[in-house]
Amino acid sequence: MPNSNKDFRKIILVRLVAFAIAAVIFMLLYVGLIMSGSAAENNTVQLVNILGRQRMLTQQMAKDSNRVFALVQAQYSGTTESPQEIIEQAKSDSRKSLQIAITEFDQVITGAVTGFFKLENSEIKLDAEDESLKLIVDSISQKWQAYKNAVQTIIDLDTYDSKLAEAIIYINANNIELMQQSDDFTNQIISKQSQIATNNNRLAYIVLGISLLILLGGMFWLYQFIIYPLDELYHQLSLNGLGGVSSRRHRIPLGRTSREMISEVSSAFDRLRSLIKLIENVNKNVSFEEVLQFIYMTFSAYVPYSYIGIALLKENDTVLEASYGICGNDLTTLRENLEGTRIEINKTSLENIIANNEVRLINDYSSYMRGKKIRPYSQFLLDAGIKSSITLPLSSNERKLGIIFFSSTQKDAYDENHLAFLQTLTNSIGISFEKSIFIDQLLYSSILAMARLTEARDEDTGDHLERIKHYSRTIAIWLREAGFYRDILTTAYIDDLARFSPLHDIGKVGVRDGILLKPGKLTDEEFTEMKKHTDYGASVLDIAEQQMRQTGRSMFGIGIEIVSSHHEKWDGSGYPRGLSGYDIPLSARIVAIADVFDALTSKRPYKEAYAFSTAVQIMQNGCGSHFDPQILDIFLSDLVRLEEAYKAIQEKSQNLTFERNELSAEFDN
Repeated sequence: MPNSNKDFRKIILVRLVAFAIAAVIFMLLYVGLIMSGSAAENNTVQLVNILGRQRMLTQQMAKDSNRVFALVQAQYSGTTESPQEIIEQAKSDSRKSLQIAITEFDQVITGAVTGFFKLENSEIKLDAEDESLKLIVDSISQKWQAYKNAVQTIIDLDTYDSKLAEAIIYINANNIELMQQSDDFTNQIISKQSQIATNNNRLAYIVLGISLLILLGGMFWLYQFIIYPLDELYHQLSLNGLGGVSSRRHRIPLGRTSREMISEVSSAFDRLRSLIKLIENVNKNVSFEEVLQFIYMTFSAYVPYSYIGIALLKENDTVLEASYGICGNDLTTLRENLEGTRIEINKTSLENIIANNEVRLINDYSSYMRGKKIRPYSQFLLDAGIKSSITLPLSSNERKLGIIFFSSTQKDAYDENHLAFLQTLTNSIGISFEKSIFIDQLLYSSILAMARLTEARDEDTGDHLERIKHYSRTIAIWLREAGFYRDILTTAYIDDLARFSPLHDIGKVGVRDGILLKPGKLTDEEFTEMKKHTDYGASVLDIAEQQMRQTGRSMFGIGIEIVSSHHEKWDGSGYPRGLSGYDIPLSARIVAIADVFDALTSKRPYKEAYAFSTAVQIMQNGCGSHFDPQILDIFLSDLVRLEEAYKAIQEKSQNLTFERNELSAEFDN
């Protein structure tokens, strides 16, 4: 009988070891597949960066070609008063830029034709049998060859004749089509790479499912031979914050019923299912705000938080700004007070959390703050009745993003188990945030490039787009500080306002130079044509918005408001629809003030820059007729503050221009 028991134990041990080996093999295979999927996604990002430059290069070649043509034309007609050496240098600089652009564009076209792209640490080979891809490649290759020949003509010819005129006409007539073909090719490649990544992920989930089935089957079998089968399971779940007990080693109490143990295990797997659902949302085209809302509504059953706040690093990681907050109705005031609050990171203990990847657990906030300097944001938390909090660093792919804090109105609300679970949760939040920002920035950059193309046609506008962004943000912040529109002027709204305000005149890309750059007053017919730029611009953004909505997201709403309505006037005398008063969107009323003030204080083709005091007086004259009197009153209420902001923005603009000139000089050399 003893030998029989010994043999039986050996059988159990052999089966246990075999089960463990099988589980390890499957998990290693799963990790390998995940790493393969990550590599595919990284390749896609690099490929987007390479292919996305085609649009910029097309615009650059069109701009430089027009510049060379204009200079040659001016020399030929004798209408320029500039010294010949300056004109020759300008032509030389533009031709160098054109030659570099041709070379870089050619490299990508060659990669497209050969079906081979070399990335930083890997290579991508396209499917040579893909007929749809070959069709696009053939089309863009043919268009590029003709376009390149026209650009080369601009580079080679220095006489104003029919060949030069034909070349510039061809460039201007075909640059948009070439950009569209480049976009189509980029989208096709991204789609193919995304499919590869999707297939890898699908296979990984299949392997994971098989692994989980094997593990669960083994656990069920071992249940018949082990006295306390759930002990190790409890421990492993607790290490990841999924269990309902401490993470230290323990034994299941003998008095605990099977129903109680099953209930605890069921609760743990409920959390796991919620985490899987969260990961699915991150992988879908779900906005970051929606992911945050899902977290708040789903995981409050497992972690006793009343408020979730996120502060992001800004200004080269030197400033923390309270950017997102989500809570119940009882803490709405806390969210409103915190949103937009900024502090230099080296003046707060939060610096250590980010720099050292630490976590901070406080279970008695009042006692923690006793004897410390209470800053405004700390006072907001105390006034709202926050008694416990967990603060964690927010990062993704080793990139530091900021911090996230979970707060409760209950004292002693958190333990180490909550901390472990929230660390797992925070990783998904960081990935979701970075993915959302990457997609938005990719789309936004494409649209902003068109706005910069319009600005580049008129060198006297300088860095008007950058200044408009700063003025618009400043006005919105001052409005919120004064207590106006606090329900609208959230941090996210102000960020969108600043991002999309530079697009206000994007429609001018459709206005011919003869009108746009005319130094004198426009005729009635010319002004009618000029006014159409609001509709042109709104149409461009509306198309982009419709494409976004097909993915279940919205992005360009504020941009469309600004572009279509920033020339409306408070008294209804503006265009294009003659809106008046509060019928004009808030974003457009803010940008109207920022746009006119910068126009007054900047040199334009038809005037010199006005002095600060003169510009203020002109703005005051438009109160109640051109401008929203309430917003203008806040803007002009403190002229010392306004002049300081004006000087700071002008200095930023000059520094940006200097940096661009330095970069251009270095590039040319």
